[in-house]
Amino acid sequence: MSLTFVKESLRKLDESTLQFMLKNYVGSGSGGAGVKLLLDEKDVTEGSTVKIGSQEARQMKPYMYGSVAYGDEILFTVKLDTPIKPGPHKIRLVCDIGGGETFSAEFEGTV
Repeated sequence: MSLTFVKESLRKLDESTLQFMLKNYVGSGSGGAGVKLLLDEKDVTEGSTVKIGSQEARQMKPYMYGSVAYGDEILFTVKLDTPIKPGPHKIRLVCDIGGGETFSAEFEGTV
């Protein structure tokens, strides 16, 4: 069970915006979760949006309520205050769903 990076989905949309996609192989369900999105060790959660499957894109927050189905593609858009430097970048997403259960995805990509 995992959140898997969709290969070749990391791309630069403009000087200060990145986009990437994960695929949900954790399971289906709905509820609240603590969420943290890190880009090169910097918390970019609140400067990002998330679009799950066919749902509308929503502003990310440190705690979110939502629903996801097994196999859903999850699109993240990260808007920074500064230009994105070309080269490799490390991205880490951590979702704490409570009860000691945490799911995460970590990958590196180049833009």
